[in-house]
Amino acid sequence: MNKRNRAGAVLLCFFLGCLLFGCGNPETTVPPEEERPLIADTISFNESKREDKINWYGRCYHDTQKGNVSISNSSAGFEVAFYGTTLSARISATASAWKAPELSGNGYLCVFLDGETKYENATCIELSDTSGEPAVVLLAEGLEKGEHTARIIKITEVKYTQAYVWSVTSDGGFVAPPSKPAIKLELIGDSITAGANAMREDTADETGTDSENSLASYGAVAARMLGAQCNVVARSGLTVAGGESGTRFAKIADYYGLYSEKDNIAWDFTQYVPDAVVIDLGTNDLGVSTSESKIKSAYTDLIAIVRQKYPQAHIFCCTGAMGNFGVRLAPLINRIVNDKAAAGDMRIYHVELHANSTAGHPTAQQHVTNGIRLYAQIKAKLGL
Repeated sequence: MNKRNRAGAVLLCFFLGCLLFGCGNPETTVPPEEERPLIADTISFNESKREDKINWYGRCYHDTQKGNVSISNSSAGFEVAFYGTTLSARISATASAWKAPELSGNGYLCVFLDGETKYENATCIELSDTSGEPAVVLLAEGLEKGEHTARIIKITEVKYTQAYVWSVTSDGGFVAPPSKPAIKLELIGDSITAGANAMREDTADETGTDSENSLASYGAVAARMLGAQCNVVARSGLTVAGGESGTRFAKIADYYGLYSEKDNIAWDFTQYVPDAVVIDLGTNDLGVSTSESKIKSAYTDLIAIVRQKYPQAHIFCCTGAMGNFGVRLAPLINRIVNDKAAAGDMRIYHVELHANSTAGHPTAQQHVTNGIRLYAQIKAKLGL
């Protein structure tokens, strides 16, 4: 081989080596993680809910005119994945207008970072700006530079406080969020399902929103154990029949077809089709002296609506947890379930909760006991 051919071969090898391994060109070299620049990014909701970058949990209404998304319901919220060290959101919130014995105070969020699932390990944030105007809420700061996930869940019910997300910002940009859990639950209930007074320290019930935590309720405990997501329709004082006259007290029929009582827009039931539905209603009906016949009629109608919306779902009708009402309610709900089964609905069950609070609402620990029982029932019936 002459010198010219040998030199050409060397240059060809060098060129091929550059293609295969790179030659230090700054345009093709990926910078080390610690050198990757932080470029802030903001997600807003003027045109859509941006589900390409955000997972929404619960019945979250997107107001296209205002450009915000409601996370007012119990256990509603959002999840993002981002590169950076901080995360914040512009959120507008309201304070409770109720007085004792109802709950007064502000709304609260739980922030779960990097796959955390237990609310005990989450950061709890009070929505203290209750002017109704968007305000920046710092959700996470001082994180190690890199990729993170954050799930932000509202733990106070819509009856007392509302919250709306206007934008979400990270200091390093967003990536596609993680996959949502495959198993889906829907929880329908009253203050028990909303986790009212679950976080109290004294024996008697308290009257502050800081005592409420929907993620501590037994339904949420079961969902966490199942690794499931859940939609919650819950309201303190909710009845199934509306009282003896059928109109005096708030009842499930008033709210079940809506995003929420404060987002008075029809809910699209095709958006979220649960594998299992948990119903815990009737306690307040007994509390306002509604007759068993009225309760049975309204409860039967509710089951029919749920079954029509979700033909394949397993329905778990729960009783217990709160004083003598649960003891009195159990035989009635058992008859309703047996009637449905006799009529051919074999995916409906009665679950009696064993931890029964006689000093007001169930505590977090009592919810754990009942959540474990419900979890076992759902797991068995779904064949998990």
